[in-house]
Amino acid sequence: MFLTIMLLLGFLPAGHPVNNPDQWSKSFSVDGAATLRVQTGDANIHISGSEGGTIEARVTTENWKIGGDGIQIIDRQTGNQV
Repeated sequence: MFLTIMLLLGFLPAGHPVNNPDQWSKSFSVDGAATLRVQTGDANIHISGSEGGTIEARVTTENWKIGGDGIQIIDRQTGNQV
């Protein structure tokens, strides 16, 4: 399977930093050629491609809480577009 990657996932910091790291993860099943789009305002992003029918997304924060008043993660999938 060939994976096309475009940078575009949304991290929108809203709130105050916290002292402990936080983590979020999700798997997306895809079939055939997939497109990943990630959008961010301020982040250090690492993306690697692989063979298979799954896109694994993982977000780890440093000094920010995920959810609530912290980092907002918006994910969606339409067919092979994540």
